[in-house]
Amino acid sequence: MIFSWTLLGCTTPEPPSKPTVEDIRPDIVLITIDTLRADRLGSYGDQHAKTPNLDALAREGYVFAESHSVTPLTLPSHASMLTGLLPKNHQVRDNAGFVLDEKYTTISESLQRAGYKTGGFISAYVLSHSWGIAQGFETYYDPFHPQDLLEVSAFGEAQLPGNEVLNEAKNWWRNHDRTGNGEPRFAWIHLYDPHTPWNPPASWKGDPYRGEIAKVDHWLGDVFEMAEDAWIIVTSDHGESLWEHGEREHGVLLHRSVTRVPLIIRPPNGLTGSDQHQAVTWLAESLRPDGVDVNLDLTPISGLMTGAKIVREPASGIDIAPTIASMAGLDFSSDGRDLLEATTESVAYAETYFPYFHYGWHPLSMIQNAEQRIEVGARVDTVRNQDQQSVEASSELLQLLTNMQGEHPTQTQETITPEQEAALQALGYQSSFVFPDVSTTADPRDKMSVLMALHTAEQQEPQFGIPALRAIVESEPTLIDARLSLSYQLSAQGDFEMALQECVEVLHMSPNHSVALNNAVILSHKLKQFEVAIQFADTMMQSNPRDVRPHRYLAAIYAEQEQPKKVIEVTASGLAIEPNDPNLNYLKGLAHVIDESFEHAIPHLQAADQNGSRANDIYLWMGTAAERLNQIDDAVKYYDRASSDMPVDPRPYARAGYMLAQADRCEEAKTYLINLARRLGGVDPTLQEMMTKCGIR
Repeated sequence: MIFSWTLLGCTTPEPPSKPTVEDIRPDIVLITIDTLRADRLGSYGDQHAKTPNLDALAREGYVFAESHSVTPLTLPSHASMLTGLLPKNHQVRDNAGFVLDEKYTTISESLQRAGYKTGGFISAYVLSHSWGIAQGFETYYDPFHPQDLLEVSAFGEAQLPGNEVLNEAKNWWRNHDRTGNGEPRFAWIHLYDPHTPWNPPASWKGDPYRGEIAKVDHWLGDVFEMAEDAWIIVTSDHGESLWEHGEREHGVLLHRSVTRVPLIIRPPNGLTGSDQHQAVTWLAESLRPDGVDVNLDLTPISGLMTGAKIVREPASGIDIAPTIASMAGLDFSSDGRDLLEATTESVAYAETYFPYFHYGWHPLSMIQNAEQRIEVGARVDTVRNQDQQSVEASSELLQLLTNMQGEHPTQTQETITPEQEAALQALGYQSSFVFPDVSTTADPRDKMSVLMALHTAEQQEPQFGIPALRAIVESEPTLIDARLSLSYQLSAQGDFEMALQECVEVLHMSPNHSVALNNAVILSHKLKQFEVAIQFADTMMQSNPRDVRPHRYLAAIYAEQEQPKKVIEVTASGLAIEPNDPNLNYLKGLAHVIDESFEHAIPHLQAADQNGSRANDIYLWMGTAAERLNQIDDAVKYYDRASSDMPVDPRPYARAGYMLAQADRCEEAKTYLINLARRLGGVDPTLQEMMTKCGIR
């Protein structure tokens, strides 16, 4: 069977043989490097790239010249890669407010049912299992600490260090060694670098985006060596605009800089051969503001692509899952195609609803085949691939785009609950905005000056950023991200009332907006508006039952209100989702101490400690529980640890000393009582009584 693309007049050799049912199922590794545009790898023609490991992989594998992500957004793009479905069919159209439903089958589920050991290793919170993406993975490494999530603004993403994620993946791989007749392995490794903020190694000089890519390439060397006998697939969820057409990052526009991604598939032990291809250089206008990102090298890439075999036909993110299924010899129903099968015609489709959901602008869609690329928003732009000259759009291709996009999703028609509305109005919060109909919205390609103004305002200190953001919101009232940015800056300045008002405005436009809901809970809690905070947390819980955050917030609110039974109830529901959550275990253990159900307190406090709780008084409360259970020796051990964790706090010494003195163990009590006397600096009546009892003068 021969790859043949008559439209381009070129051929490549026959693809590798697929495993048969009789074969031993192969190991498979899928690596997704977040925000990696194709033309920043050496194997894709970048002569300035420092990517020796990825380039070596390309020299042993298939390199896809025109691979395109389904959307320039992390969660929906990965949902398409893992299900093989178009966004219209898996219904995840944005990072915020969407969850992959369990009814959709992922490739990891199919592999698991076929006897594979499955492990996912994730470095960005947007891919946390809370959003449904972990289906089919026995091991899913995404240990995001609650405190880290609270410290990230509405405009950043909590992430884990890439080298730590890779270490976990490598350990998992080695621990599931399939020597003999061991089970085959499927590992998915996601690395958030080179997503912004760009933090290249300290020794790196020059372009910070390339520096981040070089860092990831260095990390991956060990993985490629470890998985020499496995199929390895390396790709990305989307690219990065790097100021082309005025967009700094990704999500709003749908040009090649954000849809074209690398795709390298290396069979076990590699291919032989050498292939080259002069990739078409797309010249895009750079609209980088003066003095911004001055170290970014935006020179168009014009070098030769290199690899063992170069595939020129368009490929798509929806092709990943069926291709993995083919490697494993499995049937898998999807919207994509098996890239190991030859074809003479294929298309790549992409969309972004980010402009609509976040700015109130028209969504964009794209379709590309061997001859032309069509981008559709409020208007249609079509170019010929070879020379980027404007041409008339193919009616057949336009119809295919319409079919692949499906009906426009809209902002939910629900509104905030009557209870929320009443509570908000009682506090003086009002709203008057309604989210626009898609047909009336502006094309984001015509609004880039607004986006650049928003980016500039977000980088400013609050005293300058707040007036600038207010002006943007006044002129563009449906810019949800501008309102969230304004809310964040108001909060940073301590104006929690007005910050909450901006979140309320967002929620009137998009009632289940996950970021606005999350921030509304936090802000109303800060303002001691507990009933409002509870209403918002309840809405968070209803909009995504897998999200553990509202359980944490409710537990903290009820703890502050001194309602231990409520704390126990809500932490129990949260721990049903996240059994190892450190905050929920801590609050439940503390509530059991206050509720005097001491036998239940210690296990939860121990779980909080073992899972990384940052509370420093865990052992104090464990000591209290053990003391009340008359487990004095255990209590002493806990109080000793508490005195180490809380070196300036007198309570561990007081409780240990008083407990031992009252138990007539004065020799043991003396050290604690003397230390307590030094810390108190004065004469406490209870301390004096215990010291007298133990003969301390």
